Amino acid sequence: TIDATLSSIDVNTGNNPAIEFETSGISEGDNLLKNQSDELIIKVTYSNSVTSQPENTNSTITVTLNYTQAGVGDDGVVLPTETVSLGGQDVETVTYGDGLYADSYEDGRYVYKGTDPNNYIEFNNGELWRIIAKEADGTYKIVRNEVLATRAWDTANNNNWTTSTLNDYLNGEYYNSLDTSIKDNIVMHNWEIGSSIANNEDLAEQIQNENSIIWSGNIGLISVSDYLKSNISINLCGTHQLNNLNYPTCSLTNWLVPYSGYVWTITARSTTANTVFYIFSNGYVVNGGLSNNADIAPRPVAYISSSIQLQGTGTQSDPYTIVS
Repeated sequence: TIDATLSSIDVNTGNNPAIEFETSGISEGDNLLKNQSDELIIKVTYSNSVTSQPENTNSTITVTLNYTQAGVGDDGVVLPTETVSLGGQDVETVTYGDGLYADSYEDGRYVYKGTDPNNYIEFNNGELWRIIAKEADGTYKIVRNEVLATRAWDTANNNNWTTSTLNDYLNGEYYNSLDTSIKDNIVMHNWEIGSSIANNEDLAEQIQNENSIIWSGNIGLISVSDYLKSNISINLCGTHQLNNLNYPTCSLTNWLVPYSGYVWTITARSTTANTVFYIFSNGYVVNGGLSNNADIAPRPVAYISSSIQLQGTGTQSDPYTIVS
């Protein structure tokens, strides 16, 4: 009935060297949200060090999960939260549940996580977009809530974003179609377009790979790390490999999961020159795919000025709006 945090896991096993136990699936510090469930996996193995059958073939394990109310310290006092200004609006950061989090990988950056956080913003003449992050430089990275029509990433079948036909379209025809007043709020920004390996086991390495190549432009796409960082369940879904192992669960706690079909990312796959990563509506990050596949849709992303002023609450029914 309340949001809870797993403060500790106590594991006690029987004294039998022939039988080994290993727990996984959840770890200390994980949050278990109201009306949600979690899973503890217990792996039982026969020890490789045993050379003959022991007389005692039995063992026991007792696991105690010690939960405390989320957001409350061991002394029962509510933990303090940081307030961040979003266009002049003070927004409290959170450490559990849907909301705005301090980015664990970049000081001064804040990212929205969860199933449906209040990060809606009206942009481009009444369209709904959503705030991905407030960047360390003060700009806001936003993504269109709805996808555009399906379009090839590159008709020449090459995963170099700087020469791709999708880049040409988004920063040419699409950008030019925006109202002048809208374009005034978009800033040309550096984008991390470095390639990455499939099923990366380390989010820090994923980010480092993406940061290895920088492109400057007005309109782009989300990166794979943008997608992974938007998931509330970091311990279960916070890497490419974990997300794809647990995608049925991960898809429930990430607002960037597409409503249907497939959505392109800006991240190329490093091992093959004609593949990039894209996201399926079940939450799976597809391990490459032909970059000229026209069955996948772009979802435009832009950086908007740090000087904007906002009003509204960020909900879908009362999105943030830019004050003229």
